Amino acid sequence: MVVFPVSSPPRLKIMIEKIKNKEFIVREILTKYPKARDNDSLLLAHVWVYQCGGKSQCENISMWEFVLDFVKKNFAEVSGITRCRRKIQEKEPELRGELYEKRHRMKESIKEEIVTWDEEQSSLFKS
Repeated sequence: MVVFPVSSPPRLKIMIEKIKNKEFIVREILTKYPKARDNDSLLLAHVWVYQCGGKSQCENISMWEFVLDFVKKNFAEVSGITRCRRKIQEKEPELRGELYEKRHRMKESIKEEIVTWDEEQSSLFKS
């Protein structure tokens, strides 16, 4: 449990708790389900099932009810979950998936490709 100074606005307390809770949930899932380390769809499903109250609770709500709750922000957003996964995997190598290194190697080659393409394109406009 996080202890807040008396002067902290209530909304800030709630936001910080949600962030810490989401990070806890994502870390637990990455630890318990190694396949979720490389599969964001699987990670999202596990997070939402957890937030729903477990598999048995999820079986009792319709897709429409989920959509309405999602729109009301009762479930974590996709971008927040994936950002949390990236942050955890950056800091905790043991929770990285098999594709982590491959993605980072690709990132470097893509950067190189963009720089090369940019240089080629800029030369077209020089007189």
